[in-house]
Amino acid sequence: MKVFAPIFIFFLLFSCEPDQRPVKKDFLVDTRLQVNQKMLRILTPSYLNHLHIDSSLHKEIIAFYSARHFFPVLANDSCLTERGLDLSRSLEKSIRFGIPDTRLISIPIQLHPLEKEVLLLSNFATASTDIRHGFIDFEQQKLRKKSIDRLQLSRAWHRSKTAPFDTVLLAQGPLDTNYRFLAQHFFHYCDTAYLDTKIILVPEEKEPKASAFEKATASLQSKHYLPKQVDSLSVRNAIKQFQKDNGLRSDGQIGEATAKALSESTLAKALRGVISLDRMRQKTDTLEKYVRINIPSFELFFFAKDSLKSHHRIIVGKVTNQTPTLVSNINRIVCFPFWKVPSSIAQKEVLPALKSNKNYLAKNHMKIMRGKDKEVNPNKVNWKKIKANTFPYTVIQQPGIDNSLGVIKFEFPNPYSVYVHDTPTKSLFQQSYRSYSHGCMRCEDPVALAKVMLQYDSLGKKANPLTADSLDSLLTLQHNYPIRLLSQVPIFVEYQTVVADRFGIYFHHDLYGRETALVKILLNGK
Repeated sequence: MKVFAPIFIFFLLFSCEPDQRPVKKDFLVDTRLQVNQKMLRILTPSYLNHLHIDSSLHKEIIAFYSARHFFPVLANDSCLTERGLDLSRSLEKSIRFGIPDTRLISIPIQLHPLEKEVLLLSNFATASTDIRHGFIDFEQQKLRKKSIDRLQLSRAWHRSKTAPFDTVLLAQGPLDTNYRFLAQHFFHYCDTAYLDTKIILVPEEKEPKASAFEKATASLQSKHYLPKQVDSLSVRNAIKQFQKDNGLRSDGQIGEATAKALSESTLAKALRGVISLDRMRQKTDTLEKYVRINIPSFELFFFAKDSLKSHHRIIVGKVTNQTPTLVSNINRIVCFPFWKVPSSIAQKEVLPALKSNKNYLAKNHMKIMRGKDKEVNPNKVNWKKIKANTFPYTVIQQPGIDNSLGVIKFEFPNPYSVYVHDTPTKSLFQQSYRSYSHGCMRCEDPVALAKVMLQYDSLGKKANPLTADSLDSLLTLQHNYPIRLLSQVPIFVEYQTVVADRFGIYFHHDLYGRETALVKILLNGK
Protein backbone atom coordinates (compact mmCIF):
# COMPACT_ATOMS: atom_id res chain seq x y z
CA MET A 1 0.00 0.00 0.00
CA LYS A 2 2.84 2.38 0.84
CA VAL A 3 4.33 2.01 -2.66
CA PHE A 4 1.15 3.11 -4.43
CA ALA A 5 0.00 5.72 -1.90
CA PRO A 6 1.67 8.76 -3.60
CA ILE A 7 0.17 7.81 -6.98
CA PHE A 8 -3.23 7.26 -5.40
CA ILE A 9 -3.12 10.60 -3.55
CA PHE A 10 -2.14 12.36 -6.78
CA PHE A 11 -5.18 10.81 -8.44
CA LEU A 12 -7.40 11.94 -5.58
CA LEU A 13 -6.24 15.51 -5.72
CA PHE A 14 -6.26 16.08 -9.44
CA SER A 15 -8.82 13.76 -10.97
CA CYS A 16 -11.19 15.84 -13.14
CA GLU A 17 -13.76 13.15 -13.79
CA PRO A 18 -15.16 11.71 -10.54
CA ASP A 19 -16.20 8.09 -10.75
CA GLN A 20 -20.00 8.03 -11.15
CA ARG A 21 -20.38 4.34 -10.31
CA PRO A 22 -22.27 3.45 -7.08
CA VAL A 23 -19.91 3.47 -4.10
CA LYS A 24 -19.26 0.25 -2.23
CA LYS A 25 -19.27 0.38 1.58
CA ASP A 26 -18.25 -3.14 2.52
CA PHE A 27 -14.71 -1.96 3.23
CA LEU A 28 -15.99 -0.03 6.25
CA VAL A 29 -16.59 -3.28 8.14
CA ASP A 30 -13.48 -5.02 6.86
CA THR A 31 -11.41 -5.68 9.99
CA ARG A 32 -8.30 -6.34 7.91
CA LEU A 33 -8.08 -2.66 6.86
CA GLN A 34 -6.56 0.00 9.07
CA VAL A 35 -8.56 3.18 9.68
CA ASN A 36 -6.29 5.32 7.48
CA GLN A 37 -6.79 2.83 4.65
CA LYS A 38 -10.54 3.19 5.07
CA MET A 39 -10.21 6.98 5.11
CA LEU A 40 -8.27 6.77 1.84
CA ARG A 41 -11.22 5.03 0.23
CA ILE A 42 -13.72 7.54 1.64
CA LEU A 43 -11.62 10.41 0.32
CA THR A 44 -12.25 9.72 -3.34
CA PRO A 45 -14.24 12.14 -5.51
CA SER A 46 -17.04 9.65 -6.06
CA TYR A 47 -17.35 8.86 -2.36
CA LEU A 48 -17.25 12.52 -1.33
CA ASN A 49 -19.96 13.19 -3.90
CA HIS A 50 -21.94 10.32 -2.40
CA LEU A 51 -21.69 12.12 0.97
CA HIS A 52 -23.05 15.28 -0.74
CA ILE A 53 -19.84 17.23 -0.21
CA ASP A 54 -19.45 19.95 -2.85
CA SER A 55 -16.76 19.17 -5.40
CA SER A 56 -15.27 22.62 -4.72
CA LEU A 57 -14.29 21.36 -1.24
CA HIS A 58 -12.75 18.03 -2.22
CA LYS A 59 -9.19 19.21 -2.78
CA GLU A 60 -8.86 21.01 0.55
CA ILE A 61 -10.46 18.18 2.54
CA ILE A 62 -8.13 15.63 0.96
CA ALA A 63 -5.16 17.95 1.59
CA PHE A 64 -6.16 18.25 5.27
CA TYR A 65 -6.13 14.48 5.74
CA SER A 66 -3.08 13.97 3.55
CA ALA A 67 -1.08 16.16 5.95
CA ARG A 68 -2.18 13.76 8.72
CA HIS A 69 -1.37 10.59 6.76
CA PHE A 70 -5.10 9.98 6.35
CA PHE A 71 -5.65 9.07 9.98
CA PRO A 72 -9.02 10.16 11.43
CA VAL A 73 -9.02 13.03 13.92
CA LEU A 74 -12.63 12.94 15.23
CA ALA A 75 -13.56 9.26 15.18
CA ASN A 76 -12.33 5.71 15.29
CA ASP A 77 -13.61 2.57 13.64
CA SER A 78 -16.55 2.27 16.04
CA CYS A 79 -17.63 5.75 17.22
CA LEU A 80 -16.98 9.47 17.30
CA THR A 81 -14.36 10.49 19.84
CA GLU A 82 -15.07 13.06 22.53
CA ARG A 83 -13.72 15.77 20.22
CA GLY A 84 -15.97 14.52 17.47
CA LEU A 85 -19.00 14.66 19.77
CA ASP A 86 -17.99 18.15 20.91
CA LEU A 87 -17.84 19.38 17.31
CA SER A 88 -21.11 17.63 16.48
CA ARG A 89 -22.85 19.39 19.38
CA SER A 90 -21.45 22.77 18.29
CA LEU A 91 -22.58 22.41 14.69
CA GLU A 92 -26.04 21.10 15.59
CA LYS A 93 -26.92 24.73 16.41
CA SER A 94 -24.69 26.41 13.84
CA ILE A 95 -27.07 29.36 13.65
CA ARG A 96 -25.53 30.57 16.93
CA PHE A 97 -22.41 31.44 14.94
CA GLY A 98 -24.41 33.12 12.17
CA ILE A 99 -24.36 30.03 9.93
CA PRO A 100 -27.83 28.57 9.14
CA ASP A 101 -28.07 24.78 9.24
CA THR A 102 -29.09 24.79 5.56
CA ARG A 103 -25.54 25.92 4.76
CA LEU A 104 -24.12 22.68 6.19
CA ILE A 105 -24.60 19.02 5.26
CA SER A 106 -26.96 17.02 7.45
CA ILE A 107 -25.38 13.90 8.95
CA PRO A 108 -27.63 10.80 9.02
CA ILE A 109 -27.35 8.84 12.24
CA GLN A 110 -26.87 5.54 10.40
CA LEU A 111 -23.58 6.57 8.77
CA HIS A 112 -20.31 4.91 9.76
CA PRO A 113 -18.27 7.00 12.28
CA LEU A 114 -15.54 7.64 9.68
CA GLU A 115 -18.13 8.98 7.22
CA LYS A 116 -19.55 11.18 9.97
CA GLU A 117 -16.06 12.48 10.66
CA VAL A 118 -15.49 13.58 7.07
CA LEU A 119 -18.86 15.35 7.03
CA LEU A 120 -18.13 17.01 10.38
CA LEU A 121 -14.74 18.18 9.15
CA SER A 122 -16.30 19.48 5.92
CA ASN A 123 -18.95 21.38 7.89
CA PHE A 124 -16.35 22.78 10.29
CA ALA A 125 -14.19 23.94 7.37
CA THR A 126 -17.17 25.52 5.61
CA ALA A 127 -18.36 27.28 8.77
CA SER A 128 -14.86 28.57 9.58
CA THR A 129 -14.44 30.01 6.09
CA ASP A 130 -17.95 31.47 6.01
CA ILE A 131 -17.48 33.17 9.38
CA ARG A 132 -14.14 34.59 8.27
CA HIS A 133 -15.15 35.85 4.82
CA GLY A 134 -18.96 35.87 4.69
CA PHE A 135 -21.11 33.71 2.44
CA ILE A 136 -23.94 35.94 1.15
CA ASP A 137 -23.61 37.73 -2.17
CA PHE A 138 -25.65 40.81 -1.32
CA GLU A 139 -25.37 42.33 -4.77
CA GLN A 140 -26.69 39.23 -6.54
CA GLN A 141 -29.02 38.25 -3.68
CA LYS A 142 -27.77 34.68 -3.49
CA LEU A 143 -25.41 32.46 -1.51
CA ARG A 144 -21.79 32.21 -2.53
CA LYS A 145 -20.36 28.88 -3.60
CA LYS A 146 -18.87 26.97 -0.67
CA SER A 147 -15.12 27.15 -0.27
CA ILE A 148 -12.43 26.36 2.26
CA ASP A 149 -9.75 28.80 3.38
CA ARG A 150 -6.88 26.38 4.08
CA LEU A 151 -4.99 28.77 6.35
CA GLN A 152 -8.16 29.64 8.28
CA LEU A 153 -9.00 25.94 8.69
CA SER A 154 -5.48 25.18 9.89
CA ARG A 155 -5.60 27.95 12.50
CA ALA A 156 -9.08 27.01 13.71
CA TRP A 157 -8.15 23.32 13.91
CA HIS A 158 -4.96 24.08 15.84
CA ARG A 159 -6.86 26.22 18.33
CA SER A 160 -9.54 23.54 18.80
CA LYS A 161 -6.89 21.32 20.40
CA THR A 162 -6.90 23.55 23.48
CA ALA A 163 -10.32 25.23 23.36
CA PRO A 164 -13.93 24.02 22.89
CA PHE A 165 -15.26 24.20 19.34
CA ASP A 166 -17.91 26.73 20.47
CA THR A 167 -15.13 29.07 21.55
CA VAL A 168 -13.11 28.46 18.40
CA LEU A 169 -15.98 29.18 16.01
CA LEU A 170 -17.20 32.19 17.97
CA ALA A 171 -13.72 33.70 17.82
CA GLN A 172 -13.66 33.62 14.02
CA GLY A 173 -14.64 36.69 12.01
CA PRO A 174 -13.60 40.36 12.18
CA LEU A 175 -12.00 41.86 15.28
CA ASP A 176 -14.19 44.95 14.91
CA THR A 177 -15.78 45.79 18.27
CA ASN A 178 -19.30 46.12 16.85
CA TYR A 179 -19.02 42.72 15.18
CA ARG A 180 -17.77 41.11 18.38
CA PHE A 181 -20.70 42.59 20.36
CA LEU A 182 -23.19 41.24 17.83
CA ALA A 183 -21.52 37.82 17.55
CA GLN A 184 -21.45 37.33 21.33
CA HIS A 185 -25.01 38.50 21.99
CA PHE A 186 -26.41 36.64 18.98
CA PHE A 187 -24.77 33.42 20.14
CA HIS A 188 -26.42 33.80 23.55
CA TYR A 189 -29.78 34.70 21.99
CA CYS A 190 -29.85 31.63 19.73
CA ASP A 191 -28.56 29.44 22.53
CA THR A 192 -31.43 30.40 24.84
CA ALA A 193 -34.36 31.51 22.65
CA TYR A 194 -37.02 29.17 21.31
CA LEU A 195 -36.68 29.48 17.54
CA ASP A 196 -40.24 28.79 16.46
CA THR A 197 -41.04 28.44 12.77
CA LYS A 198 -44.77 29.10 13.01
CA ILE A 199 -46.19 32.08 11.08
CA ILE A 200 -49.38 33.60 12.52
CA LEU A 201 -50.61 36.65 10.64
CA VAL A 202 -51.61 39.19 13.28
CA PRO A 203 -53.83 42.12 12.21
CA GLU A 204 -53.66 45.58 13.74
CA GLU A 205 -55.84 46.20 16.78
CA LYS A 206 -57.81 48.91 14.96
CA GLU A 207 -59.28 46.11 12.88
CA PRO A 208 -61.59 43.62 14.67
CA LYS A 209 -60.06 43.91 18.13
CA ALA A 210 -60.94 40.40 19.26
CA SER A 211 -59.26 38.87 16.21
CA ALA A 212 -56.07 40.89 16.70
CA PHE A 213 -55.93 40.00 20.38
CA GLU A 214 -56.56 36.32 19.68
CA LYS A 215 -53.91 36.08 16.95
CA ALA A 216 -51.40 38.05 19.04
CA THR A 217 -51.94 35.66 21.94
CA ALA A 218 -51.35 32.64 19.68
CA SER A 219 -48.19 34.22 18.27
CA LEU A 220 -46.81 35.03 21.72
CA GLN A 221 -47.52 31.48 22.87
CA SER A 222 -45.73 30.10 19.81
CA LYS A 223 -42.73 32.27 20.66
CA HIS A 224 -42.86 31.09 24.33
CA TYR A 225 -43.69 34.55 25.67
CA LEU A 226 -46.89 33.11 27.16
CA PRO A 227 -48.08 29.78 28.59
CA LYS A 228 -51.17 28.05 27.19
CA GLN A 229 -53.57 29.42 29.84
CA VAL A 230 -53.48 33.20 30.17
CA ASP A 231 -55.58 36.22 31.09
CA SER A 232 -55.86 39.53 29.23
CA LEU A 233 -53.47 41.35 31.60
CA SER A 234 -50.77 38.73 31.00
CA VAL A 235 -51.19 39.14 27.25
CA ARG A 236 -50.80 42.93 27.48
CA ASN A 237 -47.66 42.54 29.59
CA ALA A 238 -46.28 39.97 27.14
CA ILE A 239 -46.94 42.35 24.23
CA LYS A 240 -45.02 45.07 26.07
CA GLN A 241 -42.08 42.75 26.68
CA PHE A 242 -42.12 41.61 23.06
CA GLN A 243 -42.18 45.25 21.90
CA LYS A 244 -39.23 46.08 24.15
CA ASP A 245 -37.25 43.12 22.79
CA ASN A 246 -37.93 44.25 19.22
CA GLY A 247 -37.10 47.94 19.52
CA LEU A 248 -40.73 49.05 19.40
CA ARG A 249 -42.67 51.45 21.58
CA SER A 250 -43.62 49.41 24.65
CA ASP A 251 -47.27 50.47 24.97
CA GLY A 252 -48.99 47.07 24.85
CA GLN A 253 -51.01 48.06 21.77
CA ILE A 254 -51.04 46.07 18.54
CA GLY A 255 -50.19 48.78 16.03
CA GLU A 256 -48.80 48.33 12.52
CA ALA A 257 -45.18 47.70 13.54
CA THR A 258 -46.10 45.35 16.40
CA ALA A 259 -48.51 43.38 14.19
CA LYS A 260 -45.79 42.89 11.57
CA ALA A 261 -43.23 41.80 14.16
CA LEU A 262 -45.67 39.31 15.73
CA SER A 263 -46.39 37.89 12.27
CA GLU A 264 -42.74 36.89 11.84
CA SER A 265 -41.43 33.55 13.12
CA THR A 266 -38.57 33.69 15.61
CA LEU A 267 -36.42 31.63 13.26
CA ALA A 268 -36.94 34.17 10.47
CA LYS A 269 -36.06 36.91 12.95
CA ALA A 270 -32.86 35.02 13.88
CA LEU A 271 -31.99 34.65 10.21
CA ARG A 272 -32.08 38.43 9.94
CA GLY A 273 -29.38 38.33 12.61
CA VAL A 274 -27.42 35.99 10.36
CA ILE A 275 -27.75 38.54 7.54
CA SER A 276 -26.51 41.35 9.80
CA LEU A 277 -23.49 39.33 10.92
CA ASP A 278 -22.61 38.54 7.33
CA ARG A 279 -22.87 42.18 6.30
CA MET A 280 -20.39 43.08 9.02
CA ARG A 281 -18.01 40.28 8.01
CA GLN A 282 -17.73 41.78 4.56
CA LYS A 283 -17.02 45.37 5.60
CA THR A 284 -13.53 46.52 4.68
CA ASP A 285 -13.56 50.20 5.60
CA THR A 286 -11.00 51.38 8.13
CA LEU A 287 -11.41 55.13 8.18
CA GLU A 288 -10.27 57.92 10.44
CA LYS A 289 -13.76 59.45 10.49
CA TYR A 290 -17.12 58.66 8.95
CA VAL A 291 -20.90 58.87 9.36
CA ARG A 292 -22.85 55.64 9.54
CA ILE A 293 -26.64 55.63 9.27
CA ASN A 294 -28.73 52.54 9.96
CA ILE A 295 -32.19 52.86 8.42
CA PRO A 296 -34.09 50.17 10.42
CA SER A 297 -32.85 51.47 13.79
CA PHE A 298 -33.43 55.14 12.84
CA GLU A 299 -29.95 56.15 14.01
CA LEU A 300 -26.96 58.17 12.86
CA PHE A 301 -23.43 57.73 14.25
CA PHE A 302 -20.38 59.93 13.71
CA PHE A 303 -17.08 58.20 14.39
CA ALA A 304 -13.67 59.85 14.56
CA LYS A 305 -10.33 58.44 15.71
CA ASP A 306 -11.80 54.99 16.43
CA SER A 307 -14.51 56.19 18.79
CA LEU A 308 -18.12 57.36 18.66
CA LYS A 309 -18.24 61.16 18.83
CA SER A 310 -21.93 61.84 18.14
CA HIS A 311 -25.12 59.78 18.12
CA HIS A 312 -28.48 61.00 16.80
CA ARG A 313 -32.00 59.75 16.26
CA ILE A 314 -33.20 60.17 12.70
CA ILE A 315 -36.41 60.03 10.69
CA VAL A 316 -36.31 58.01 7.47
CA GLY A 317 -38.50 57.58 4.43
CA LYS A 318 -41.96 56.08 4.48
CA VAL A 319 -42.49 52.67 2.90
CA THR A 320 -43.86 54.52 -0.14
CA ASN A 321 -40.79 56.84 -0.23
CA GLN A 322 -37.95 54.62 0.91
CA THR A 323 -34.57 55.92 2.00
CA PRO A 324 -31.93 54.32 -0.25
CA THR A 325 -28.73 52.65 0.91
CA LEU A 326 -25.67 54.44 -0.45
CA VAL A 327 -22.01 55.30 0.02
CA SER A 328 -20.85 58.87 -0.54
CA ASN A 329 -18.88 61.74 1.03
CA ILE A 330 -20.28 64.73 2.90
CA ASN A 331 -18.59 67.72 1.29
CA ARG A 332 -20.40 70.66 2.82
CA ILE A 333 -22.72 71.84 5.57
CA VAL A 334 -25.33 74.45 4.63
CA CYS A 335 -26.75 76.87 7.18
CA PHE A 336 -30.35 77.94 6.49
CA PRO A 337 -30.64 76.02 3.22
CA PHE A 338 -32.99 76.61 0.33
CA TRP A 339 -35.18 73.63 -0.48
CA LYS A 340 -35.63 72.77 -4.11
CA VAL A 341 -38.82 70.76 -3.88
CA PRO A 342 -38.46 67.47 -5.82
CA SER A 343 -40.70 67.36 -8.88
CA SER A 344 -42.59 64.34 -7.53
CA ILE A 345 -43.54 66.26 -4.38
CA ALA A 346 -44.35 69.40 -6.37
CA GLN A 347 -46.69 67.42 -8.62
CA LYS A 348 -48.35 65.27 -5.96
CA GLU A 349 -48.52 67.70 -3.05
CA VAL A 350 -47.77 71.32 -3.94
CA LEU A 351 -49.97 71.51 -7.06
CA PRO A 352 -53.12 70.06 -5.38
CA ALA A 353 -52.57 72.46 -2.46
CA LEU A 354 -52.28 75.40 -4.84
CA LYS A 355 -55.52 74.46 -6.58
CA SER A 356 -57.41 74.62 -3.29
CA ASN A 357 -55.50 77.48 -1.62
CA LYS A 358 -53.95 80.28 -3.70
CA ASN A 359 -52.05 81.52 -0.63
CA TYR A 360 -50.25 78.19 -0.14
CA LEU A 361 -46.94 79.41 -1.57
CA ALA A 362 -46.82 82.59 0.52
CA LYS A 363 -47.80 80.75 3.68
CA ASN A 364 -44.96 78.24 3.17
CA HIS A 365 -42.38 80.81 2.00
CA MET A 366 -42.14 79.25 -1.45
CA LYS A 367 -41.38 80.71 -4.85
CA ILE A 368 -41.91 79.19 -8.27
CA MET A 369 -39.34 79.44 -11.00
CA ARG A 370 -39.32 78.76 -14.73
CA GLY A 371 -35.93 77.66 -15.97
CA LYS A 372 -32.93 78.39 -13.76
CA ASP A 373 -33.63 81.89 -12.49
CA LYS A 374 -36.90 83.33 -13.82
CA GLU A 375 -39.34 83.85 -10.95
CA VAL A 376 -43.02 83.47 -11.80
CA ASN A 377 -45.87 85.43 -10.21
CA PRO A 378 -48.16 82.66 -8.87
CA ASN A 379 -51.18 84.96 -8.97
CA LYS A 380 -50.95 85.09 -12.76
CA VAL A 381 -51.12 81.32 -13.16
CA ASN A 382 -54.42 79.51 -13.59
CA TRP A 383 -53.49 76.57 -11.36
CA LYS A 384 -56.66 74.63 -12.11
CA LYS A 385 -55.51 74.18 -15.70
CA ILE A 386 -52.04 72.89 -14.75
CA LYS A 387 -51.73 69.11 -14.87
CA ALA A 388 -49.41 67.15 -12.61
CA ASN A 389 -47.68 65.25 -15.41
CA THR A 390 -46.84 68.49 -17.24
CA PHE A 391 -46.03 70.69 -14.21
CA PRO A 392 -43.65 73.25 -15.80
CA TYR A 393 -42.22 74.97 -12.71
CA THR A 394 -39.53 74.50 -10.08
CA VAL A 395 -40.66 75.16 -6.51
CA ILE A 396 -38.11 76.69 -4.13
CA GLN A 397 -38.75 77.08 -0.41
CA GLN A 398 -36.87 80.02 1.08
CA PRO A 399 -34.49 79.66 4.05
CA GLY A 400 -36.02 80.07 7.48
CA ILE A 401 -36.91 78.25 10.67
CA ASP A 402 -40.06 76.92 8.98
CA ASN A 403 -38.16 75.54 6.00
CA SER A 404 -38.75 71.81 5.58
CA LEU A 405 -34.98 71.26 5.81
CA GLY A 406 -34.77 73.20 9.06
CA VAL A 407 -31.74 75.35 9.82
CA ILE A 408 -28.94 73.04 8.64
CA LYS A 409 -28.29 70.49 5.91
CA PHE A 410 -25.45 68.04 5.19
CA GLU A 411 -24.81 67.57 1.47
CA PHE A 412 -23.25 64.60 -0.31
CA PRO A 413 -23.47 63.69 -4.01
CA ASN A 414 -25.83 60.81 -4.79
CA PRO A 415 -28.22 59.85 -7.59
CA TYR A 416 -31.26 59.87 -5.28
CA SER A 417 -31.26 63.60 -4.35
CA VAL A 418 -31.33 62.81 -0.62
CA TYR A 419 -29.38 64.36 2.23
CA VAL A 420 -29.27 64.63 6.01
CA HIS A 421 -31.03 67.68 7.39
CA ASP A 422 -32.83 69.36 10.27
CA THR A 423 -36.63 69.56 10.50
CA PRO A 424 -39.11 71.95 12.12
CA THR A 425 -41.22 68.94 13.18
CA LYS A 426 -39.25 67.98 16.31
CA SER A 427 -42.00 66.00 18.01
CA LEU A 428 -41.61 63.04 15.64
CA PHE A 429 -38.24 62.20 17.19
CA GLN A 430 -40.08 61.04 20.30
CA GLN A 431 -41.67 58.20 18.31
CA SER A 432 -39.84 54.87 18.35
CA TYR A 433 -40.97 54.03 14.80
CA ARG A 434 -39.75 57.02 12.77
CA SER A 435 -40.71 56.41 9.13
CA TYR A 436 -42.23 59.70 7.95
CA SER A 437 -40.04 61.41 5.34
CA HIS A 438 -39.98 61.46 1.54
CA GLY A 439 -36.60 59.67 1.55
CA CYS A 440 -34.21 62.15 3.15
CA MET A 441 -32.87 61.58 6.65
CA ARG A 442 -34.04 64.11 9.21
CA CYS A 443 -31.58 64.39 12.08
CA GLU A 444 -32.28 65.29 15.70
CA ASP A 445 -30.01 68.09 16.95
CA PRO A 446 -28.09 68.46 13.67
CA VAL A 447 -26.32 71.59 14.94
CA ALA A 448 -24.50 69.43 17.50
CA LEU A 449 -23.51 67.06 14.70
CA ALA A 450 -22.22 69.95 12.59
CA LYS A 451 -20.15 71.29 15.49
CA VAL A 452 -18.41 67.99 16.18
CA MET A 453 -17.89 67.42 12.45
CA LEU A 454 -16.22 70.81 12.14
CA GLN A 455 -14.13 70.05 15.22
CA TYR A 456 -12.58 67.09 13.39
CA ASP A 457 -12.36 68.82 10.00
CA SER A 458 -8.78 69.40 8.92
CA LEU A 459 -6.47 69.04 5.95
CA GLY A 460 -2.90 68.30 6.95
CA LYS A 461 -2.08 70.75 9.71
CA LYS A 462 -4.80 73.17 8.65
CA ALA A 463 -7.95 73.05 10.80
CA ASN A 464 -11.33 74.43 9.79
CA PRO A 465 -11.48 78.03 11.08
CA LEU A 466 -15.18 77.68 11.92
CA THR A 467 -15.66 76.80 15.58
CA ALA A 468 -18.77 75.89 17.54
CA ASP A 469 -19.21 79.54 18.56
CA SER A 470 -18.80 80.84 15.01
CA LEU A 471 -21.39 78.33 13.77
CA ASP A 472 -23.81 79.64 16.40
CA SER A 473 -23.14 83.16 15.15
CA LEU A 474 -23.84 82.16 11.55
CA LEU A 475 -27.11 80.54 12.56
CA THR A 476 -28.13 83.66 14.46
CA LEU A 477 -27.94 85.64 11.20
CA GLN A 478 -30.51 83.29 9.63
CA HIS A 479 -28.92 83.66 6.19
CA ASN A 480 -28.11 80.95 3.68
CA TYR A 481 -24.43 80.11 4.15
CA PRO A 482 -22.65 77.03 2.74
CA ILE A 483 -19.59 75.71 4.63
CA ARG A 484 -17.25 73.60 2.53
CA LEU A 485 -15.41 70.96 4.54
CA LEU A 486 -11.63 70.82 4.24
CA SER A 487 -11.76 67.01 4.16
CA GLN A 488 -14.85 65.13 3.08
CA VAL A 489 -16.57 62.81 5.53
CA PRO A 490 -17.46 59.36 4.19
CA ILE A 491 -21.11 58.52 4.79
CA PHE A 492 -22.59 55.01 4.73
CA VAL A 493 -26.36 54.70 4.67
CA GLU A 494 -27.00 51.06 5.55
CA TYR A 495 -29.81 48.62 6.15
CA GLN A 496 -29.10 46.36 9.12
CA THR A 497 -32.11 45.10 11.06
CA VAL A 498 -30.18 43.44 13.91
CA VAL A 499 -27.54 45.36 15.87
CA ALA A 500 -25.84 45.10 19.23
CA ASP A 501 -23.77 47.07 21.71
CA ARG A 502 -22.01 46.11 24.91
CA PHE A 503 -25.36 45.91 26.71
CA GLY A 504 -27.33 43.62 24.41
CA ILE A 505 -28.79 42.74 21.03
CA TYR A 506 -31.59 44.68 19.32
CA PHE A 507 -33.92 43.34 16.64
CA HIS A 508 -35.47 46.05 14.50
CA HIS A 509 -38.35 45.61 12.10
CA ASP A 510 -37.54 44.93 8.44
CA LEU A 511 -39.03 48.30 7.62
CA TYR A 512 -38.96 48.03 3.82
CA GLY A 513 -39.03 44.24 3.56
CA ARG A 514 -35.55 44.28 2.01
CA GLU A 515 -34.45 41.12 3.82
CA THR A 516 -37.50 38.98 3.06
CA ALA A 517 -35.96 37.38 -0.03
CA LEU A 518 -32.67 36.63 1.72
CA VAL A 519 -34.46 35.07 4.70
CA LYS A 520 -36.24 32.71 2.30
CA ILE A 521 -32.93 31.82 0.66
CA LEU A 522 -31.37 31.04 4.04
CA LEU A 523 -34.37 28.93 5.02
CA ASN A 524 -34.08 26.89 1.82
CA GLY A 525 -30.30 26.89 1.56
CA LYS A 526 -30.35 28.24 -2.00
